Amino acid sequence: MRSSRSSETRKFLNSLVVFQYVPRVLRIFLLCKERHLIPRKAGIWIKSVFNFFLYILASHVLGALWYYFSILRETACWQYAYHSQNQYEHSYDCDEHSSYDCDEHYTLRNVTLLNGLCPIDPPNPTLFDFGVFTDAFLSGMLGSTDFPQKILICFWWGLRNLSSLGQNLQPSTNAWENLFAVSISIIGLLLFLYLIGNLQFGTTRAEEIRWRTKTKDLEVDLWLSRKGIPKVLKELIMQTVERRIEENKDVQVENILSLLPVRHSNFIKRYLRLATLKKVPMLQRMDERLLREICKYLKPVTYAEEHPIMEEGRPLDKMFFIRQGMVRTYRIHKGDKGIKIGNSKVLEQGDLYGEELLDWVSNFTPPCVLPLPNSTRSVKSVNKVDVFVLKAEHLETVVTKCWWHFTKDKFLYQYYNEDQLDQLKSLAASAIQRQITRIQKKYAKGPQMVTGHGSKKRKLGA
Repeated sequence: MRSSRSSETRKFLNSLVVFQYVPRVLRIFLLCKERHLIPRKAGIWIKSVFNFFLYILASHVLGALWYYFSILRETACWQYAYHSQNQYEHSYDCDEHSSYDCDEHYTLRNVTLLNGLCPIDPPNPTLFDFGVFTDAFLSGMLGSTDFPQKILICFWWGLRNLSSLGQNLQPSTNAWENLFAVSISIIGLLLFLYLIGNLQFGTTRAEEIRWRTKTKDLEVDLWLSRKGIPKVLKELIMQTVERRIEENKDVQVENILSLLPVRHSNFIKRYLRLATLKKVPMLQRMDERLLREICKYLKPVTYAEEHPIMEEGRPLDKMFFIRQGMVRTYRIHKGDKGIKIGNSKVLEQGDLYGEELLDWVSNFTPPCVLPLPNSTRSVKSVNKVDVFVLKAEHLETVVTKCWWHFTKDKFLYQYYNEDQLDQLKSLAASAIQRQITRIQKKYAKGPQMVTGHGSKKRKLGA
Protein backbone atom coordinates (compact mmCIF):
# COMPACT_ATOMS: atom_id res chain seq x y z
CA MET A 1 0.00 0.00 0.00
CA ARG A 2 2.85 2.36 -0.65
CA SER A 3 1.16 4.23 -3.49
CA SER A 4 -1.91 4.22 -5.67
CA ARG A 5 0.10 2.65 -8.48
CA SER A 6 1.28 -0.21 -6.31
CA SER A 7 -2.30 -0.67 -5.10
CA GLU A 8 -3.53 -1.10 -8.67
CA THR A 9 -0.71 -3.56 -9.39
CA ARG A 10 -1.64 -5.52 -6.28
CA LYS A 11 -5.27 -5.72 -7.38
CA PHE A 12 -4.23 -6.93 -10.82
CA LEU A 13 -2.05 -9.66 -9.35
CA ASN A 14 -4.83 -10.66 -6.99
CA SER A 15 -7.21 -11.03 -9.93
CA LEU A 16 -4.73 -13.38 -11.59
CA VAL A 17 -4.85 -15.60 -8.52
CA VAL A 18 -8.61 -15.95 -8.96
CA PHE A 19 -8.55 -16.44 -12.72
CA GLN A 20 -6.03 -19.29 -12.52
CA TYR A 21 -8.89 -21.44 -11.22
CA VAL A 22 -10.73 -21.15 -14.56
CA PRO A 23 -8.56 -23.65 -16.54
CA ARG A 24 -8.60 -25.99 -13.55
CA VAL A 25 -12.38 -25.97 -13.39
CA LEU A 26 -12.50 -26.53 -17.16
CA ARG A 27 -10.20 -29.53 -16.83
CA ILE A 28 -12.37 -31.00 -14.08
CA PHE A 29 -15.44 -30.53 -16.26
CA LEU A 30 -13.77 -32.46 -19.10
CA LEU A 31 -12.90 -35.26 -16.68
CA CYS A 32 -16.52 -35.42 -15.60
CA LYS A 33 -17.59 -35.96 -19.21
CA GLU A 34 -15.19 -38.90 -19.55
CA ARG A 35 -16.47 -40.75 -16.49
CA HIS A 36 -18.72 -42.97 -18.60
CA LEU A 37 -15.59 -44.64 -20.01
CA ILE A 38 -14.92 -46.26 -16.64
CA PRO A 39 -16.11 -49.91 -16.67
CA ARG A 40 -19.25 -50.45 -14.62
CA LYS A 41 -17.99 -53.23 -12.35
CA ALA A 42 -14.55 -51.75 -11.78
CA GLY A 43 -15.75 -48.15 -11.61
CA ILE A 44 -18.36 -48.10 -8.84
CA TRP A 45 -15.85 -47.12 -6.18
CA ILE A 46 -13.90 -44.94 -8.58
CA LYS A 47 -16.99 -42.90 -9.45
CA SER A 48 -17.94 -42.59 -5.78
CA VAL A 49 -14.46 -41.35 -4.90
CA PHE A 50 -14.60 -38.94 -7.83
CA ASN A 51 -17.88 -37.43 -6.60
CA PHE A 52 -16.43 -37.10 -3.12
CA PHE A 53 -13.28 -35.52 -4.57
CA LEU A 54 -15.36 -32.83 -6.30
CA TYR A 55 -16.96 -31.99 -2.99
CA ILE A 56 -13.58 -31.81 -1.23
CA LEU A 57 -12.07 -29.73 -4.01
CA ALA A 58 -14.95 -27.25 -3.96
CA SER A 59 -14.57 -26.88 -0.18
CA HIS A 60 -10.86 -26.23 -0.56
CA VAL A 61 -11.38 -23.63 -3.29
CA LEU A 62 -14.10 -21.79 -1.34
CA GLY A 63 -11.89 -21.82 1.76
CA ALA A 64 -9.00 -20.36 -0.23
CA LEU A 65 -11.25 -17.63 -1.66
CA TRP A 66 -12.54 -16.91 1.82
CA TYR A 67 -8.94 -16.38 3.04
CA TYR A 68 -8.16 -14.22 0.02
CA PHE A 69 -11.27 -12.04 0.43
CA SER A 70 -10.60 -11.71 4.17
CA ILE A 71 -7.30 -10.00 3.39
CA LEU A 72 -9.02 -7.74 0.89
CA ARG A 73 -11.67 -6.94 3.47
CA GLU A 74 -9.02 -6.02 6.02
CA THR A 75 -7.31 -3.65 3.60
CA ALA A 76 -10.72 -2.17 2.82
CA CYS A 77 -11.14 -1.44 6.53
CA TRP A 78 -7.75 0.24 6.63
CA GLN A 79 -8.81 2.45 3.72
CA TYR A 80 -12.02 3.23 5.58
CA ALA A 81 -9.97 4.21 8.65
CA TYR A 82 -7.76 6.42 6.53
CA HIS A 83 -10.70 8.15 4.84
CA SER A 84 -12.47 8.68 8.14
CA GLN A 85 -9.59 10.94 9.21
CA ASN A 86 -10.28 13.36 6.35
CA GLN A 87 -6.95 12.58 4.67
CA TYR A 88 -8.35 11.34 1.39
CA GLU A 89 -5.96 13.60 -0.53
CA HIS A 90 -3.03 11.48 0.63
CA SER A 91 -2.33 7.89 -0.06
CA TYR A 92 -0.59 5.28 2.01
CA ASP A 93 2.76 6.76 1.06
CA CYS A 94 5.27 6.83 3.87
CA ASP A 95 6.16 10.51 3.55
CA GLU A 96 6.02 13.58 5.71
CA HIS A 97 2.39 14.34 4.80
CA SER A 98 1.05 10.92 5.79
CA SER A 99 -0.60 10.33 9.17
CA TYR A 100 0.83 6.79 9.04
CA ASP A 101 4.35 7.22 10.40
CA CYS A 102 6.83 4.78 8.81
CA ASP A 103 10.31 3.81 9.75
CA GLU A 104 13.12 3.04 7.36
CA HIS A 105 11.53 -0.30 6.55
CA TYR A 106 8.15 1.28 5.77
CA THR A 107 6.52 -0.38 8.76
CA LEU A 108 3.39 1.27 10.17
CA ARG A 109 3.90 2.48 13.70
CA ASN A 110 0.65 4.19 14.37
CA VAL A 111 -1.72 1.21 14.60
CA THR A 112 -3.91 2.64 17.36
CA LEU A 113 -6.17 4.31 14.82
CA LEU A 114 -6.58 1.02 12.91
CA ASN A 115 -7.47 -0.94 16.03
CA GLY A 116 -10.03 1.67 16.96
CA LEU A 117 -11.78 1.94 13.60
CA CYS A 118 -11.37 -1.74 12.60
CA PRO A 119 -12.29 -3.57 15.82
CA ILE A 120 -11.81 -7.33 15.65
CA ASP A 121 -12.11 -8.69 19.18
CA PRO A 122 -14.86 -8.00 19.85
CA PRO A 123 -16.12 -6.96 16.40
CA ASN A 124 -18.20 -3.83 16.09
CA PRO A 125 -20.49 -3.91 13.01
CA THR A 126 -21.43 -0.29 13.65
CA LEU A 127 -17.90 0.91 12.85
CA PHE A 128 -17.04 -1.70 10.22
CA ASP A 129 -18.89 -4.92 9.44
CA PHE A 130 -16.58 -7.76 8.39
CA GLY A 131 -19.58 -9.99 7.67
CA VAL A 132 -18.71 -13.58 6.71
CA PHE A 133 -15.01 -12.86 7.23
CA THR A 134 -15.31 -12.18 10.94
CA ASP A 135 -14.25 -15.76 11.82
CA ALA A 136 -11.02 -15.31 9.88
CA PHE A 137 -10.03 -12.36 12.12
CA LEU A 138 -11.21 -13.94 15.37
CA SER A 139 -9.19 -17.13 14.72
CA GLY A 140 -5.99 -15.11 14.32
CA MET A 141 -5.34 -17.01 11.09
CA LEU A 142 -4.41 -13.94 9.05
CA GLY A 143 -1.50 -13.02 11.29
CA SER A 144 -0.32 -16.60 11.84
CA THR A 145 2.70 -18.14 10.14
CA ASP A 146 1.48 -21.72 10.71
CA PHE A 147 0.64 -22.79 7.16
CA PRO A 148 -1.00 -26.18 7.97
CA GLN A 149 -3.25 -24.39 10.47
CA LYS A 150 -4.36 -21.94 7.79
CA ILE A 151 -5.08 -24.75 5.36
CA LEU A 152 -7.21 -26.68 7.86
CA ILE A 153 -9.17 -23.63 9.06
CA CYS A 154 -9.96 -22.52 5.50
CA PHE A 155 -10.90 -26.06 4.43
CA TRP A 156 -13.18 -26.54 7.44
CA TRP A 157 -14.91 -23.22 6.81
CA GLY A 158 -15.53 -24.10 3.14
CA LEU A 159 -16.73 -27.63 3.95
CA ARG A 160 -19.07 -26.48 6.71
CA ASN A 161 -20.76 -23.74 4.67
CA LEU A 162 -20.89 -25.83 1.47
CA SER A 163 -22.63 -28.63 3.38
CA SER A 164 -25.20 -26.22 4.85
CA LEU A 165 -25.67 -24.43 1.49
CA GLY A 166 -24.46 -21.21 3.13
CA GLN A 167 -27.43 -20.97 5.50
CA ASN A 168 -25.25 -19.89 8.44
CA LEU A 169 -23.58 -17.03 6.59
CA GLN A 170 -24.33 -13.47 7.75
CA PRO A 171 -22.86 -11.17 5.08
CA SER A 172 -22.51 -7.43 5.45
CA THR A 173 -23.95 -4.87 3.04
CA ASN A 174 -20.93 -5.17 0.76
CA ALA A 175 -22.05 -6.24 -2.73
CA TRP A 176 -19.09 -8.49 -3.48
CA GLU A 177 -19.44 -10.19 -0.13
CA ASN A 178 -23.08 -10.93 -0.82
CA LEU A 179 -22.19 -12.33 -4.26
CA PHE A 180 -19.63 -14.57 -2.59
CA ALA A 181 -22.25 -15.85 -0.13
CA VAL A 182 -24.74 -16.41 -2.95
CA SER A 183 -22.13 -18.35 -4.96
CA ILE A 184 -21.51 -20.63 -1.97
CA SER A 185 -25.22 -21.44 -1.75
CA ILE A 186 -25.49 -22.05 -5.51
CA ILE A 187 -22.37 -24.22 -5.68
CA GLY A 188 -23.54 -26.30 -2.73
CA LEU A 189 -26.95 -26.74 -4.32
CA LEU A 190 -25.45 -27.68 -7.69
CA LEU A 191 -23.15 -30.25 -6.13
CA PHE A 192 -26.08 -31.73 -4.23
CA LEU A 193 -28.17 -31.94 -7.40
CA TYR A 194 -25.18 -33.37 -9.26
CA LEU A 195 -24.81 -36.11 -6.66
CA ILE A 196 -28.53 -36.93 -6.69
CA GLY A 197 -28.57 -36.87 -10.49
CA ASN A 198 -25.60 -39.25 -10.65
CA LEU A 199 -27.29 -41.62 -8.24
CA GLN A 200 -30.50 -41.62 -10.27
CA PHE A 201 -28.64 -41.93 -13.55
CA GLY A 202 -26.44 -44.69 -12.19
CA THR A 203 -29.45 -46.63 -10.93
CA THR A 204 -31.34 -46.20 -14.20
CA ARG A 205 -28.27 -47.00 -16.26
CA ALA A 206 -27.50 -50.11 -14.22
CA GLU A 207 -31.06 -51.35 -14.65
CA GLU A 208 -30.91 -50.69 -18.40
CA ILE A 209 -27.58 -52.51 -18.72
CA ARG A 210 -28.92 -55.42 -16.68
CA TRP A 211 -32.02 -55.70 -18.88
CA ARG A 212 -30.07 -55.44 -22.16
CA THR A 213 -27.47 -57.91 -20.91
CA LYS A 214 -30.18 -60.39 -19.98
CA THR A 215 -31.72 -60.02 -23.45
CA LYS A 216 -28.37 -60.47 -25.18
CA ASP A 217 -27.65 -63.45 -22.92
CA LEU A 218 -30.62 -65.27 -24.45
CA GLU A 219 -29.56 -64.27 -27.95
CA VAL A 220 -26.02 -65.53 -27.33
CA ASP A 221 -27.42 -68.86 -26.05
CA LEU A 222 -29.44 -69.25 -29.24
CA TRP A 223 -26.45 -68.27 -31.38
CA LEU A 224 -24.18 -70.77 -29.61
CA SER A 225 -26.78 -73.49 -30.03
CA ARG A 226 -27.33 -72.67 -33.70
CA LYS A 227 -23.61 -72.56 -34.46
CA GLY A 228 -22.84 -75.64 -32.37
CA ILE A 229 -20.30 -73.76 -30.24
CA PRO A 230 -19.73 -75.15 -26.71
CA LYS A 231 -21.20 -72.98 -23.98
CA VAL A 232 -17.87 -72.82 -22.15
CA LEU A 233 -17.10 -69.94 -24.55
CA LYS A 234 -20.21 -68.06 -23.45
CA GLU A 235 -18.47 -66.22 -20.59
CA LEU A 236 -15.82 -64.92 -22.97
CA ILE A 237 -18.44 -63.66 -25.42
CA MET A 238 -20.62 -62.11 -22.70
CA GLN A 239 -17.68 -60.06 -21.41
CA THR A 240 -17.43 -58.41 -24.82
CA VAL A 241 -21.21 -57.95 -25.00
CA GLU A 242 -21.38 -56.29 -21.57
CA ARG A 243 -18.51 -53.96 -22.41
CA ARG A 244 -20.23 -52.86 -25.62
CA ILE A 245 -23.50 -52.31 -23.77
CA GLU A 246 -21.75 -50.21 -21.12
CA GLU A 247 -20.30 -48.08 -23.91
CA ASN A 248 -23.89 -47.60 -25.13
CA LYS A 249 -23.11 -49.33 -28.43
CA ASP A 250 -25.38 -51.68 -30.28
CA VAL A 251 -24.45 -55.36 -30.32
CA GLN A 252 -25.39 -57.63 -33.22
CA VAL A 253 -24.93 -61.18 -32.01
CA GLU A 254 -24.57 -62.47 -35.56
CA ASN A 255 -21.48 -60.27 -35.95
CA ILE A 256 -20.11 -60.94 -32.49
CA LEU A 257 -16.90 -62.49 -33.85
CA SER A 258 -15.83 -59.14 -35.28
CA LEU A 259 -16.08 -57.61 -31.79
CA LEU A 260 -14.04 -60.24 -29.97
CA PRO A 261 -10.27 -59.97 -29.46
CA VAL A 262 -8.31 -61.39 -32.39
CA ARG A 263 -7.01 -64.40 -30.47
CA HIS A 264 -10.45 -65.43 -29.25
CA SER A 265 -12.10 -64.68 -32.57
CA ASN A 266 -9.60 -66.89 -34.41
CA PHE A 267 -10.15 -69.69 -31.92
CA ILE A 268 -13.92 -69.65 -32.43
CA LYS A 269 -13.55 -69.40 -36.21
CA ARG A 270 -11.23 -72.41 -36.20
CA TYR A 271 -13.69 -74.33 -34.06
CA LEU A 272 -16.55 -73.49 -36.44
CA ARG A 273 -14.53 -74.60 -39.45
CA LEU A 274 -13.49 -77.85 -37.80
CA ALA A 275 -17.08 -78.57 -36.84
CA THR A 276 -18.14 -77.90 -40.43
CA LEU A 277 -15.52 -80.25 -41.87
CA LYS A 278 -16.36 -83.03 -39.43
CA LYS A 279 -19.89 -83.16 -40.85
CA VAL A 280 -18.54 -84.33 -44.23
CA PRO A 281 -18.70 -88.17 -44.33
CA MET A 282 -15.42 -88.55 -46.21
CA LEU A 283 -13.58 -86.32 -43.71
CA GLN A 284 -15.05 -87.73 -40.50
CA ARG A 285 -12.31 -90.37 -40.16
CA MET A 286 -9.52 -88.04 -41.12
CA ASP A 287 -6.85 -87.06 -38.63
CA GLU A 288 -7.56 -83.72 -36.92
CA ARG A 289 -4.20 -82.35 -38.01
CA LEU A 290 -5.33 -82.76 -41.60
CA LEU A 291 -8.59 -81.00 -40.82
CA ARG A 292 -6.68 -78.13 -39.23
CA GLU A 293 -4.58 -77.88 -42.36
CA ILE A 294 -7.73 -77.64 -44.48
CA CYS A 295 -9.13 -74.99 -42.10
CA LYS A 296 -6.27 -72.69 -43.03
CA TYR A 297 -7.66 -72.46 -46.56
CA LEU A 298 -11.35 -72.08 -45.74
CA LYS A 299 -12.40 -68.53 -46.56
CA PRO A 300 -15.69 -66.92 -45.45
CA VAL A 301 -17.64 -65.51 -48.39
CA THR A 302 -21.02 -63.76 -48.50
CA TYR A 303 -23.31 -63.92 -51.54
CA ALA A 304 -26.17 -61.52 -52.09
CA GLU A 305 -29.72 -62.60 -52.83
CA GLU A 306 -30.24 -64.36 -56.20
CA HIS A 307 -26.51 -64.40 -56.89
CA PRO A 308 -25.28 -67.15 -59.27
CA ILE A 309 -22.61 -69.21 -57.52
CA MET A 310 -22.02 -72.13 -59.87
CA GLU A 311 -23.05 -72.99 -63.44
CA GLU A 312 -23.85 -76.47 -64.67
CA GLY A 313 -21.20 -77.92 -66.98
CA ARG A 314 -18.46 -75.54 -65.81
CA PRO A 315 -15.35 -76.91 -64.03
CA LEU A 316 -16.01 -77.45 -60.32
CA ASP A 317 -13.21 -75.26 -59.02
CA LYS A 318 -14.49 -74.92 -55.44
CA MET A 319 -16.65 -76.49 -52.78
CA PHE A 320 -18.53 -74.55 -50.16
CA PHE A 321 -20.11 -75.16 -46.76
CA ILE A 322 -23.24 -73.16 -45.95
CA ARG A 323 -22.99 -71.28 -42.66
CA GLN A 324 -26.18 -69.24 -42.90
CA GLY A 325 -28.88 -68.71 -45.50
CA MET A 326 -30.17 -70.92 -48.33
CA VAL A 327 -29.08 -71.76 -51.86
CA ARG A 328 -30.96 -73.54 -54.65
CA THR A 329 -29.38 -76.15 -56.91
CA TYR A 330 -31.04 -77.11 -60.15
CA ARG A 331 -30.47 -78.65 -63.57
CA ILE A 332 -31.12 -76.99 -66.91
CA HIS A 333 -32.85 -79.01 -69.62
CA LYS A 334 -32.60 -77.82 -73.20
CA GLY A 335 -35.32 -79.01 -75.51
CA ASP A 336 -37.36 -78.07 -78.54
CA LYS A 337 -39.57 -75.85 -76.41
CA GLY A 338 -36.63 -73.97 -74.91
CA ILE A 339 -34.75 -74.11 -71.63
CA LYS A 340 -36.43 -75.62 -68.62
CA ILE A 341 -35.28 -75.67 -65.05
CA GLY A 342 -35.98 -78.84 -63.15
CA ASN A 343 -34.86 -81.15 -60.36
CA SER A 344 -34.53 -78.19 -58.00
CA LYS A 345 -33.19 -78.71 -54.50
CA VAL A 346 -32.65 -76.29 -51.60
CA LEU A 347 -29.50 -76.45 -49.44
CA GLU A 348 -29.57 -74.86 -45.99
CA GLN A 349 -27.23 -74.20 -43.09
CA GLY A 350 -24.82 -77.09 -42.53
CA ASP A 351 -25.14 -78.47 -46.08
CA LEU A 352 -22.25 -78.90 -48.51
CA TYR A 353 -21.95 -78.53 -52.26
CA GLY A 354 -19.01 -79.75 -54.34
CA GLU A 355 -18.18 -82.95 -52.47
CA GLU A 356 -17.06 -84.40 -55.81
CA LEU A 357 -13.82 -82.50 -55.33
CA LEU A 358 -12.90 -84.84 -52.46
CA ASP A 359 -13.28 -87.86 -54.71
CA TRP A 360 -11.28 -86.07 -57.39
CA VAL A 361 -8.45 -85.11 -55.09
CA SER A 362 -8.22 -88.62 -53.60
CA ASN A 363 -7.04 -89.76 -57.07
CA PHE A 364 -4.59 -86.88 -57.25
CA THR A 365 -0.96 -88.10 -57.37
CA PRO A 366 1.66 -85.35 -57.64
CA PRO A 367 3.11 -84.33 -60.00
CA CYS A 368 0.28 -85.61 -62.22
CA VAL A 369 -2.55 -83.11 -62.64
CA LEU A 370 -6.04 -84.41 -63.23
CA PRO A 371 -8.70 -82.28 -64.93
CA LEU A 372 -11.32 -80.80 -62.63
CA PRO A 373 -14.71 -82.48 -62.62
CA ASN A 374 -17.61 -80.54 -64.07
CA SER A 375 -20.44 -79.23 -61.95
CA THR A 376 -23.54 -81.35 -62.47
CA ARG A 377 -25.91 -78.63 -61.24
CA SER A 378 -26.28 -74.87 -61.22
CA VAL A 379 -26.28 -73.10 -57.87
CA LYS A 380 -27.89 -69.76 -56.98
CA SER A 381 -28.44 -68.10 -53.61
CA VAL A 382 -32.04 -67.78 -52.41
CA ASN A 383 -31.28 -65.04 -49.93
CA LYS A 384 -28.16 -63.57 -48.40
CA VAL A 385 -25.95 -66.54 -47.67
CA ASP A 386 -22.67 -66.94 -45.76
CA VAL A 387 -20.44 -69.84 -46.78
CA PHE A 388 -16.97 -71.27 -46.21
CA VAL A 389 -15.26 -71.71 -49.59
CA LEU A 390 -12.47 -74.21 -50.27
CA LYS A 391 -10.89 -73.86 -53.71
CA ALA A 392 -9.63 -76.84 -55.66
CA GLU A 393 -6.09 -75.48 -55.88
CA HIS A 394 -5.93 -75.17 -52.09
CA LEU A 395 -7.23 -78.70 -51.71
CA GLU A 396 -4.42 -79.85 -54.02
CA THR A 397 -1.92 -78.11 -51.76
CA VAL A 398 -3.28 -79.96 -48.71
CA VAL A 399 -3.10 -83.31 -50.52
CA THR A 400 0.47 -82.60 -51.58
CA LYS A 401 1.42 -82.09 -47.94
CA CYS A 402 -0.67 -84.92 -46.46
CA TRP A 403 -1.16 -87.39 -49.33
CA TRP A 404 -0.99 -90.50 -47.12
CA HIS A 405 -4.25 -89.58 -45.37
CA PHE A 406 -6.18 -89.73 -48.61
CA THR A 407 -4.42 -92.95 -49.75
CA LYS A 408 -5.18 -94.62 -46.45
CA ASP A 409 -8.84 -93.73 -46.68
CA LYS A 410 -9.08 -94.82 -50.28
CA PHE A 411 -7.81 -98.40 -49.81
CA LEU A 412 -7.70 -99.42 -46.15
CA TYR A 413 -11.11 -98.23 -45.02
CA GLN A 414 -12.73 -100.43 -47.63
CA TYR A 415 -11.60 -103.55 -45.74
CA TYR A 416 -10.91 -102.54 -42.13
CA ASN A 417 -12.81 -100.63 -39.49
CA GLU A 418 -11.19 -98.03 -37.26
CA ASP A 419 -10.36 -100.43 -34.37
CA GLN A 420 -8.69 -102.86 -36.75
CA LEU A 421 -6.65 -100.05 -38.26
CA ASP A 422 -5.45 -99.02 -34.80
CA GLN A 423 -4.29 -102.61 -34.18
CA LEU A 424 -2.47 -102.60 -37.52
CA LYS A 425 -0.76 -99.35 -36.58
CA SER A 426 0.48 -100.89 -33.30
CA LEU A 427 1.74 -104.04 -35.07
CA ALA A 428 3.50 -101.97 -37.71
CA ALA A 429 5.15 -99.77 -35.10
CA SER A 430 6.34 -102.85 -33.12
CA ALA A 431 7.73 -104.46 -36.27
CA ILE A 432 9.63 -101.31 -37.22
CA GLN A 433 11.02 -100.98 -33.70
CA ARG A 434 12.23 -104.63 -33.65
CA GLN A 435 13.94 -104.17 -37.01
CA ILE A 436 15.70 -101.01 -35.81
CA THR A 437 16.86 -102.81 -32.63
CA ARG A 438 18.20 -105.78 -34.65
CA ILE A 439 20.15 -103.50 -36.97
CA GLN A 440 21.60 -101.52 -34.06
CA LYS A 441 22.81 -104.75 -32.33
CA LYS A 442 24.27 -106.02 -35.58
CA TYR A 443 26.35 -102.91 -36.23
CA ALA A 444 27.37 -102.64 -32.61
CA LYS A 445 29.70 -105.63 -33.20
CA GLY A 446 31.51 -103.77 -36.00
CA PRO A 447 30.91 -102.67 -39.57
CA GLN A 448 30.32 -105.62 -41.87
CA MET A 449 29.44 -105.95 -45.50
CA VAL A 450 26.87 -108.43 -46.62
CA THR A 451 26.87 -109.97 -50.09
CA GLY A 452 23.79 -110.50 -52.12
CA HIS A 453 23.71 -114.23 -51.01
CA GLY A 454 24.06 -113.36 -47.38
CA SER A 455 27.71 -114.48 -47.01
CA LYS A 456 29.78 -112.17 -44.90
CA LYS A 457 32.99 -110.54 -46.04
CA ARG A 458 35.88 -109.38 -43.95
CA LYS A 459 35.51 -106.32 -41.79
CA LEU A 460 36.63 -103.16 -43.36
CA GLY A 461 40.18 -102.34 -42.53
CA ALA A 462 40.96 -105.88 -41.31
